[in-house]
Amino acid sequence: MAGSLGEHSVLTETGAGAGGATGGRYASIDALRGWIMMVMAVDHASAFIARQHGVEFWAGAMSAYTEAFPFLTRWITHLCAPGFFFLMGAGTTGGGGLPRDSGWMEFLNNVKYPPSLVFWLMALGINLLLLALLVRLPEGWKSPRSPWIVFGQTPLFFYLAHFALLAAAGFAFFPEAGSLEMAWAVWAMALIALYPLCLWYRRFKRNMPEDSFWRML
Repeated sequence: MAGSLGEHSVLTETGAGAGGATGGRYASIDALRGWIMMVMAVDHASAFIARQHGVEFWAGAMSAYTEAFPFLTRWITHLCAPGFFFLMGAGTTGGGGLPRDSGWMEFLNNVKYPPSLVFWLMALGINLLLLALLVRLPEGWKSPRSPWIVFGQTPLFFYLAHFALLAAAGFAFFPEAGSLEMAWAVWAMALIALYPLCLWYRRFKRNMPEDSFWRML
């Protein structure tokens, strides 16, 4: 039993097995956290560049959409908050809404505040499926220099840097709302710019003492 579980368990992912630079962290958990950070940035790129951002109210339905592209752009970001709660502290340790006739979009639309049971099951279920997929990916996909590992190991730094970068880009280059396609393009460029910054910061904080404030970022 132990041998069969070990083949696909995150517990097999030690620092040495992931290339010697993960410091005993579980690569799949860092990768999922990095994926969540990247998806979260989509929401902020949409807000700052396209001036599109859904607003959910307590005990109210999610924003209504008439087209699939903006709906899916917003919908995938709903996986982030439950994913953060699910992964909290895991990096180094072992209702109804308003009726709308929107077809399949209505089927996927659930009450977020307070989160309905369906919302939690949907969001956490997808995050668990992604984690299971990441566990089974070849180690090369989870190398210490892969973007989702780098972003997943510097989450707070990524959050602060990406927010400032997208806000500056929105105010400097998009005085008028851009298209949603442009928001996705800026999102991709922001990730490219953030990668070396997060890579540098990971090296920096690892050189700090264990009780250093910088390690919290």
